[in-house]
Amino acid sequence: MREINTDLLTCNIVEYQNLRQEYKKAKEEMENNVPTKERLKKLIKITSELAKIRKRMKDNLPQA
Repeated sequence: MREINTDLLTCNIVEYQNLRQEYKKAKEEMENNVPTKERLKKLIKITSELAKIRKRMKDNLPQA
């Protein structure tokens, strides 16, 4: 019997993927342009949100 990976169907995964795209964009801006206070704040905020989502996903993993 095969097991279906339902993680792909959760809102956490979709939200994580969207934030990951924003993170990549913000990081590129920091690397390609002069780092500014606003760019750094944006990068820190997105990183924080990614960590929160990762924690939620880890807490919701089924326990064997």
